[in-house]
Amino acid sequence: MDEIKPKIEIFKPFGEAFELMKKILFQPFDLGKWCVIGFAAFLAGHFSSSGFGFSPQNILGRSHQMHPNNAFPDFSRIEPWIMIVIAVGLVAVLVLIVVLWWLKARGSFIFTDCIVHNRAAIAQPWHEYRKEGNSYFLFLLVVGFGSLAFFAIVLLGLFAALGWGNYSPHGADAVPYAWKLFKRQSG
Repeated sequence: MDEIKPKIEIFKPFGEAFELMKKILFQPFDLGKWCVIGFAAFLAGHFSSSGFGFSPQNILGRSHQMHPNNAFPDFSRIEPWIMIVIAVGLVAVLVLIVVLWWLKARGSFIFTDCIVHNRAAIAQPWHEYRKEGNSYFLFLLVVGFGSLAFFAIVLLGLFAALGWGNYSPHGADAVPYAWKLFKRQSG
């Protein structure tokens, strides 16, 4: 008995996707539909990877490398109100990030609904996929803050291993002991 082997198509899915794109965006052409679908894509975060990356080298024009003779900043001389302003600013940025994650989670379902149902709608999918969008948001929140906590623990462990916990800003010797030991052994 001969088995019929499935024929694997490589270019057929691309052709079908291109035809669907033409149907959704150009048959008939509707600028309002383009704007709504574009806004849904914006909410879903599809415009966040523009290729323009932030790098300190772009701002400074050169790479800033830490030199072992550089003095560490003396944080004890900072005014208390500046620390409060920094803390409030960090909390505000954290709240903004959480709100943007929530919009991205809900926007992903809105954009998918626009494509699957070939319609330009924001409010109806916003309410229709509330449960799924909020569930996706909680997933993003757990993964995001879990990753942040993991890297914070790794970074604190690295600082502790290098001996930066023994730093005294008012002492004459600002370079950590582990760094001196490393320099002595390497050269």
